[in-house]
Amino acid sequence: MSFVRFASLAEIPPGNHKTLRIGLKHVVVYNVEGELYAIEDACSHMKAPLSGGRLRGTRLTCARHGWVYDITTGRRTDKDQGCVRTFPIHVEGGTIMVDTALAVSPTDHHDLPGDEDDLPPFA
Repeated sequence: MSFVRFASLAEIPPGNHKTLRIGLKHVVVYNVEGELYAIEDACSHMKAPLSGGRLRGTRLTCARHGWVYDITTGRRTDKDQGCVRTFPIHVEGGTIMVDTALAVSPTDHHDLPGDEDDLPPFA
């Protein structure tokens, strides 16, 4: 595993997010009611920064063209094509750590039973 420091917990309180470039990847971490989610900060449509979009619960709407993603899985919520990568995340001693080398593609979840809302968060 290649976890790297992203931010302190204090930098991303519940209801907030932070973006950071890690290598060649732009990553955004959201804090939704104390649960942390790391996703690629680029809409699959035209690579617009998703961090500029509107988050409601775990549904993120791209500000440019309105595509909606579930940040827990990276999947589009309307089941159309397009997805973003999610990244493993954990907290060590008050520091948020993200591993961009282990990106999880939403297509990796197609063989899981149940609705996408049943998938666990990557936290």
